[in-house]
Amino acid sequence: MTCWRGRIGEKGAEKLLQATIAAGKATGTIRGKSFEKVIVDTAVQPKVVQHPTDARLYRMVYGAMLRIAEAEGIRLRQSHRKLMERGFRKHGGHAKARQFKRALKVLRSLKTMVGWVQRDVERKLTDEGYARHRRALILSEFALTQSRKTKGKVYSLHRPEVERITGQVSAMTFVDKGYQGHGADPTRSSQVLISGARKLSKLLKRDLACPLQIEPS
Repeated sequence: MTCWRGRIGEKGAEKLLQATIAAGKATGTIRGKSFEKVIVDTAVQPKVVQHPTDARLYRMVYGAMLRIAEAEGIRLRQSHRKLMERGFRKHGGHAKARQFKRALKVLRSLKTMVGWVQRDVERKLTDEGYARHRRALILSEFALTQSRKTKGKVYSLHRPEVERITGQVSAMTFVDKGYQGHGADPTRSSQVLISGARKLSKLLKRDLACPLQIEPS
């Protein structure tokens, strides 16, 4: 199925959807009122991404800088390899023991050492080398300078686009009890109904049970 979707591409999927809608209209299955409301059932596809301020993201940045230095033949002033590996292990141990203050202290030292390596690589890169690794260098800079309140965070160097799922704003959203408003834009907010917060009306129950849904493929 995956190979078939790759063959037809996005344009082929649009044509298939148009043919399906046309067939539904021809048979009378789809009426004019059916286009007034669309129920979209979204699913989260797991990806290998890390928390934007976690030590694992710094580790990815550090590995990217070492690969760039090796590819361009750059001799680093100091790689901090042993200190970085020791710091990663200490941070994981403190986090597992719920010693968050100690973990945060180690995290700051890791960020500092990664910044040293990154600036050393950037200083010794030629213009041609910077052009070849421009994307990785810019993403690494964002990963090291972003904070909790930064908009458009970098969650991963190899998949920076995972932050945004869709640009459409829904009129009503049904979420589970773990939802805390993360990712919500107050200027483009929609009605959010949390599971178990209140009883649903008959109209909402009918919409949730509606078979005319756009399922993720």
